[in-house]
Amino acid sequence: MTMNTQISPEKLKFGASVLPALETGTYTLRFDQDLAIEGALDARTFTSQMTFVVRGERWGLEGKQIHSCYPPEGGQGKYAACLPHLVIKNSSLPWQRTAAQAENLPWLALLILDDAELDQCSLQTRTLAELVQDQPDRWSLESGESPDRNCSTLTLPANLREQLIPTRSDLAWLAHTREVESGGRFAVITAHRLPKEGANSTALLVSLEGYYDPENQRRYPNNESGEVTLAVLHRWTFADRDPEKETRRMLEKLTQQTDVLKLPARPGEHAQSASLRNLGYTLLPYHFRDGQSTYAFYRGPLLPCAPASGEYTLVANPDALVKALSGTGLPDLSRAMAWQMGRLLALDNLQFATSLLKWKRAEKVGREMKGQSELERSLRAMNQAESGEEQNHQQIVKDWLSRLQNLNGVPFSYLVPEEAMLPEESVRFFRLDPNWIQALLDGAFSIGRGTARDLERDQALIGQVVEMGETPLSGMLVRSEMVKHWPGTALEALDQGGNILPLYTQLEYAPGVLLCVFAGEIARLHYRQSPESLHYGLSVHESEGNPAWTVTPRSLETGQLTSQQVAVGVNESRVVEIAALAAALQSENSAQFALQMVSGREEIEFIIQN
Repeated sequence: MTMNTQISPEKLKFGASVLPALETGTYTLRFDQDLAIEGALDARTFTSQMTFVVRGERWGLEGKQIHSCYPPEGGQGKYAACLPHLVIKNSSLPWQRTAAQAENLPWLALLILDDAELDQCSLQTRTLAELVQDQPDRWSLESGESPDRNCSTLTLPANLREQLIPTRSDLAWLAHTREVESGGRFAVITAHRLPKEGANSTALLVSLEGYYDPENQRRYPNNESGEVTLAVLHRWTFADRDPEKETRRMLEKLTQQTDVLKLPARPGEHAQSASLRNLGYTLLPYHFRDGQSTYAFYRGPLLPCAPASGEYTLVANPDALVKALSGTGLPDLSRAMAWQMGRLLALDNLQFATSLLKWKRAEKVGREMKGQSELERSLRAMNQAESGEEQNHQQIVKDWLSRLQNLNGVPFSYLVPEEAMLPEESVRFFRLDPNWIQALLDGAFSIGRGTARDLERDQALIGQVVEMGETPLSGMLVRSEMVKHWPGTALEALDQGGNILPLYTQLEYAPGVLLCVFAGEIARLHYRQSPESLHYGLSVHESEGNPAWTVTPRSLETGQLTSQQVAVGVNESRVVEIAALAAALQSENSAQFALQMVSGREEIEFIIQN
């Protein structure tokens, strides 16, 4: 396990802002056309106009708009020395509105409150109609906004208002963009306050739209109580309390729980049982159709060893795939269960099942036309051309089978039949069994197969919609809190020669469970935090009995850490003096400030022994 301190300019680019093409508001387009006719006394002008509205987010963000947050939702660890942040997929969102029109300040801010402070505040959920009705002089609805929409609001008392809301000078440095080589461009909103040590914290993304514009001060009145009410677009909680869930310690746990995907050894285990276990088999109850019960062996497509060679042949039904496992007298149901699951998934998808049947029928008609007269063939071809459906059905079949081939939709219990194979905080490596995958696809493709002739036709047809490459596939399964801590994890697999392997498929089956498959045999694998999720990190040490905060900035030219230590001003309320720090770093904009402030990435390198 290492700390990668390098920031590659080719893979991660920082930007100060992304301005929208049009600001939020109502626009009118007017078109005038002057028409002059030779010999006429007067020219005529024809006018047409249209009004349209540019809408942006104002009251809340949907979950799909959030890429990630740090600290993660529900996270526990040592977070008291970091500035929390939120990564948003819409890279222009912080600048679609403004906190001060003249300066084009971002209109979003991230506030950090501990539980005691949150108890002093009022956090409510109301409809926009209720909000406008309660304070008609402060809020009004824009075009297209529904009065029935819910909105969360935070009311801050006077004693918290000044320390929680960023100053005008700080706000300009707290939003920037990050463009990732393979992941697009994101907006990042950073807090200006450190979480409280040993306490729960709540992060709230609030609107400061017009907060610093004099004409909009009516929205944020300094009334007798000094309270201010802000719209809350998103919130999450985390805690600085469990050192065992600190990133480095969690990574250390993963390195201690690394193996191939198989059941653990049992005391006094029989030699034959150990041999089958090392091949990935597990023993499960099996019930015959006549009601009798026995046991049968099963293993999914994720093998702890090299898969068996041999060419797969389509079958009429799953019973043809049931084989007696040598030396046990018990059946091996692995491929039969794959076939049956493929068929069930296909029947569950009406569009696929319908398209498959129509495409097979069209192909059958096409073959029958070969023995017909030229006139009959022309008439049939004309009907098919008029319908225009055959090619579309074939594409639907191909696309759905391609997703199934990548394990999309396959129940996790068919991949990992027993929980003991993948314990908590563990990493398991495997090789993908192409025969299991082909049985899965065969089952899905079997819809409409009733006779031996149908089986022959399917054998000839399936190659048009399924491509089974010759490259071996291998991968890893991770079950860990780190999957939630590192959303959009960056994985890099290399073969024995050091060549980077293409990613075949990546699926997150549940919160904390990640499956990745690569095209090729993995020799080394780098598991690291995604670059868009990198956070600002500060260092603290005692100086004359008081905490002294510093930051080690990065070079603007190379992106590498310098040897310089820059003092960071942090007041008694844990508020960082952002504008003063940016001046000390000689940053010209929020992009340079972000590059100088981001910490390195924790990463693990796994070396796989054959």
